[in-house]
Amino acid sequence: DKQVLDFCYQGFLKFESVVPDEVNRRTVEFCNEHAHGEPSGILDQAWFDQYVIKNEQAASAVRCLLSKNFQLPSIMSNHRNRCPWPAQNWHRDGGAIYTRQLNYLQGFYYPEDTPPEMGPTEVVPGSHFARHKATYMQHMRGISSAISTAAPAGTIFVTAYGIWHRRSKSTASGIRNLLKYNYWRTADPCRDWIIDPAF
Repeated sequence: DKQVLDFCYQGFLKFESVVPDEVNRRTVEFCNEHAHGEPSGILDQAWFDQYVIKNEQAASAVRCLLSKNFQLPSIMSNHRNRCPWPAQNWHRDGGAIYTRQLNYLQGFYYPEDTPPEMGPTEVVPGSHFARHKATYMQHMRGISSAISTAAPAGTIFVTAYGIWHRRSKSTASGIRNLLKYNYWRTADPCRDWIIDPAF
């Protein structure tokens, strides 16, 4: 219950090192073999589906937020960058809708250690409630309340679709992979008697 309330207030949840090392290694190999922005073929890999898309901890949180029978991702994006690289402008992703309803979630997965030097994503807690167009966000530089998602390999974080985010500045050398995908609601919210039984 506390995590659900935290998500509603902050707009994101972070699950550190929940993907096994072997899956992280295989994911990096797949990304190196398919070094483009949309390696959706990885969704057909049973090992990826089980340990990332249906990760026990992250997918349980998704179910709590979107109810049962939520839709699984059909497209995979890789925000693959060669570091060093400047910070990205603040933005919310295209198609974000201003509503009190929670119908879409974004998943982000780091298959490798992603310290601050590798330019991890930054998010602004609570910004999924802010009604601003992208053109009004791009001029902003540092936002004091922004939080870095720097994390060890195997970390998944889940965000409200409309949260403000950006790639932070990277100063190290090398490739940073960040796999990004979406879940969405298929039914109206209702009490889930399996995870929330009646007293």
